[in-house]
Amino acid sequence: MLKAELEKIREQVQNIE
Repeated sequence: MLKAELEKIREQVQNIE
């Protein structure tokens, strides 16, 4: 669902940082 998508993006953002 949308929550899963947001969690996936957050993981990608943490990877960039």
